[in-house]
Amino acid sequence: MREAADPWAPPASTDAKRSWGPLTEGLNIPRDPDLGNRAKALEQLNVKPRGHAAIVGAVSC
Repeated sequence: MREAADPWAPPASTDAKRSWGPLTEGLNIPRDPDLGNRAKALEQLNVKPRGHAAIVGAVSC
């Protein structure tokens, strides 16, 4: 397993690494995303509005 890209991030447990798997490998998550503001959080995570709408539409069907 690769080490966390963020030197301040706590090490992940073996169980966490097993459950997250490759889906989180190499992700660049901001240290303080603004989760109280969806539009700003999506912008911080570099999620495009059209992609977000497509996923929300698929999940809510």
